[in-house]
Amino acid sequence: MNAKRFIDNIDPALTAIEPYTAGKPPPENAAGGAALKLSANENPLGAGRAALNVLAEPPPLHTYPDASASRLRAAIGEQIGVAAANIVCGNGSGELIMLAAQLALRPGRKAVMSEHAFVLYRRACIACGGEPVAVATARFGHDLDAMATAADDPDVAIVFVANPNNPTGSWHDADAINNFIAKVPERVLIVLDEAYQEYAGEPAELMPGAALARENLLVTRTFSKIHGLASLRVGYAIACDEICQLLNLVGQPFRVNAFAQAAATAAIADHEHVSLSQQTNRAGLSQLAAGLANRGYQTMNSQANFIAFAAEDSAAVFDQLAAGGVMVRRIDEYGLPNWLRVTVGTEADNERFLQLLPVQRR
Repeated sequence: MNAKRFIDNIDPALTAIEPYTAGKPPPENAAGGAALKLSANENPLGAGRAALNVLAEPPPLHTYPDASASRLRAAIGEQIGVAAANIVCGNGSGELIMLAAQLALRPGRKAVMSEHAFVLYRRACIACGGEPVAVATARFGHDLDAMATAADDPDVAIVFVANPNNPTGSWHDADAINNFIAKVPERVLIVLDEAYQEYAGEPAELMPGAALARENLLVTRTFSKIHGLASLRVGYAIACDEICQLLNLVGQPFRVNAFAQAAATAAIADHEHVSLSQQTNRAGLSQLAAGLANRGYQTMNSQANFIAFAAEDSAAVFDQLAAGGVMVRRIDEYGLPNWLRVTVGTEADNERFLQLLPVQRR
């Protein structure tokens, strides 16, 4: 009789998955007044009025949500010029990234990603039995040429590109992305993660057409960032018909709850809130970059709603900020142990962070 436990039969490779470290809230006994969370890249303005108005009359709780999120997909499609059939909604864009990994990976296959890219890519790869291949960055950004070369390996089945990238904030324009796509073999699935695209320097409508022109391209986006709906967990993917059908096959039904569908349907057309959030973010990035430089910190150029900065003793700086009621993010898990990441807040939030930040020797 085999006395081994079930847990002993688990694939040992799964133990290589590092637990995800979420942005922590400030301690309850922190000094400096109300707690300020600048660790999770949340929109400091919150959700827009359109979404809040919808949620004031919530959907019924006893019925299942629309399994296909038909109204939401139609609303997204109207805004970005894509047929609803080429849109799949999920429980945040993170779920769609996981589903894409399930489609592409199995033991013996590899996934290409940038060295300091979003940690979910590595987690998804290992969970599906694949081998992650991290490509060195170029000035903290994706080295797209090197990634395209790595993707030419016959064992590579998927490549992840975050644009802009979390946690570095690096970004590539449409020409660079299109050139990269053209170099990647058609047998390799390209996942273009555009969670922060609305904060970047070009309109967010540039890539949907590319997703439909290439059968191996999947673009993911989220309502968690600029739309301020992080607690509802809703995202979407844009891809050709076949990929969308496969995502729906491997994904669970009813994966986007009714509250999320209703709020996101209103939010996608709330251009006023998006514009105000973009303006607030541009001003906040400038404020933080200047303030960090004045205090002696090196920063990364960011096109997202956060900025990373290097500290001589990042643990001590983190602890001092936390003691004062301001939480930022340590990014050791991204291979950047001497760096911290701070989310752009309101002008007052940013000033409070900067005032609490110790001056660093130049």
